[in-house]
Amino acid sequence: MSSLKRPHMSGTGASSDGRPPKAAKLSHEAEVQQLRAQIAILQRFIVEQGLQTSTWQGLLTKTPPEIRTQLENSPIAAETINKSIRAGIDKAYYALEAKIWELDLSITSDDMSRAMVEYIPQIQKLAEISGGLSLAYDALLYLGEHSYARVAGTSFGYGSRPSDRLADELLYSLAKRRKDSQPDYNPLPAVERLGKQISYLRERGIESFFLKSYNVLSAWVKGPEAADRTYNSLKAQITTAHQETLNEIDTPGSECYGSPSYVLASKMEQFIPDVRSLAYVAGGGLRLAFDLTIFLGLQYYGSLGSKSYHKGYGKQVRPFDNVVDELLVEIAMKIKDEEPGFAPVAEVEELEKRDRRLKKVGIKTCFPKSINLMWPWLPGAAAKFHEDIKKRIIKSYEKSEKQLHDPLSQHKRASSDWHSIRSEAFIPEIKRLNELPGGAILAFELLVLTAEHSYLRDVKLGPFYGWGDKAPEWWCPRNFDLVADDLLAGIAIKVKDQNPNFRPTNELVQLKNSHQYLAGYNIHTYFPKTIDVIESWPESDSVPRFEGSMTFPSAHTSATQLGQLNR
Repeated sequence: MSSLKRPHMSGTGASSDGRPPKAAKLSHEAEVQQLRAQIAILQRFIVEQGLQTSTWQGLLTKTPPEIRTQLENSPIAAETINKSIRAGIDKAYYALEAKIWELDLSITSDDMSRAMVEYIPQIQKLAEISGGLSLAYDALLYLGEHSYARVAGTSFGYGSRPSDRLADELLYSLAKRRKDSQPDYNPLPAVERLGKQISYLRERGIESFFLKSYNVLSAWVKGPEAADRTYNSLKAQITTAHQETLNEIDTPGSECYGSPSYVLASKMEQFIPDVRSLAYVAGGGLRLAFDLTIFLGLQYYGSLGSKSYHKGYGKQVRPFDNVVDELLVEIAMKIKDEEPGFAPVAEVEELEKRDRRLKKVGIKTCFPKSINLMWPWLPGAAAKFHEDIKKRIIKSYEKSEKQLHDPLSQHKRASSDWHSIRSEAFIPEIKRLNELPGGAILAFELLVLTAEHSYLRDVKLGPFYGWGDKAPEWWCPRNFDLVADDLLAGIAIKVKDQNPNFRPTNELVQLKNSHQYLAGYNIHTYFPKTIDVIESWPESDSVPRFEGSMTFPSAHTSATQLGQLNR
């Protein structure tokens, strides 16, 4: 087999080692450069289409991943996306503004805010593109400026501004990134820009505009002591305004003379936005805002010793109380999220003390939501609450017994279910105890104690104070039984689920004995459901059943002794 010889290449052919000649190599490089230029032109065309059609996000979605990365890293990508976003914001804003000029009264600043929401994710995407962080930061400020109407006489809506929270959180995030990655970042221009708008909008009832971002950026401008300085300044202003208002109320001839404390509350309410802002200031602003909110709320009331301050308290509408209460709830929940062990013992005790005093003059709006929220956070809350209720139950029973046998009070005819009515008043507190950590078993014991104090023990009258409305038959409605039986049965099941070894033997004996005793007086509503629930447990078979007669304490037996008998 003859061997094959490689033909000799000459002229424009390849050399013996396979490399192209110089002229061919230059031609190949020219083609590569030409292709690169064409790709760059194509990229620019695609990128610019985002500006022309405002469909940049759609183009990226349809583009293959390897090309999408090249597009996003294009030198003009960030600026083009920025222009596209701003063009979209302008289009949405001026479309609504045109309707306002056409006297469409249905358009409000709420509509402006809703129209801006769709651009927030686009701005967030812009911030992730090379060179887009600063552009996204400025675009977000631009969006904020177009989230409310600027036509005189336009309604500022009803507080439904979905863009505020989303834009605020994003601006805060972008500001932190710029602060960490850009040594020359200066938050002052944004602070000044936002400050003017916040003041303008606050006068028109909008308080949610970049609240967090503005206060964080302001703290960066003011320095690390900003929170303390703001706190001290606000507290001094509140104190001064409080005293000036009190003096005005006490001055004859003034517009506020003799007015109840809702006038004072309205004066204090003006500080709510500033106190809320303090919560966002770095360097301990959240805790300081918590303290200042309580301080502000307690300034809502004048001296309790002066009738001019609390005249007509129970008849006055006090919307300001709810505002400061909800603010404290908001701040307390934020602290709890950051500090799970947060337990403001002294503060809650102070609020409860003031609440009890105000209730005596008819005010029931002193931080009720805040107290209900924070009370369970306190150490040993369930045990303390249990002891407090228990003392008041026994005291209430003693008072009823004393009134019954006091000759001076006989002109007040007692109803047949007097004890039952008084016992029913403790139901809400026992429900609350049941919801506290470790409170279910205490609530069970306390409700049984309340039940055993819900009827009279008298050798002559039995469980009654007097004849019922259906005389001469013994009759007693005992609404307490209907409510308490359902509650006690539910608590018993809850405790049993938590502790399978739960065996309320003594309590079951008490309930069954009282049930049979009251049945002799035609009262059959005494906890039948609870008795059935507990008796359905296998271990209840050993509980002795009531047989024959039972000796009950007389009406002269003290409630303390009765409590001992019931244990």
